[in-house]
Amino acid sequence: MIVRVARFDPMPPEVEAAMLDNIRVRFRAALQAQDGLEGVYWARGEDGIWLSISFWESLEASDQAGREANAVPLLPHQQSELIPSPASVETCDVVERG
Repeated sequence: MIVRVARFDPMPPEVEAAMLDNIRVRFRAALQAQDGLEGVYWARGEDGIWLSISFWESLEASDQAGREANAVPLLPHQQSELIPSPASVETCDVVERG
């Protein structure tokens, strides 16, 4: 199992709203439809940073799922320029699970 942590820098309110809309109406369902997903969380820090933390059966499953979920078309009201990409992404092997 791996954990994937994507970090998003603080963003203007309209970008944050577009990102939340994308998670809620399109991306979460597209991601959950992929094989190998163990769980996913989105978190916002007091300093405005966002983290996407997901757990996968393997790195290959994570990579494939990301490609397929991102290929799902945006909905008519969504604007791609308002949906941010992560500033950084890290993956680590899970060595212990509680």
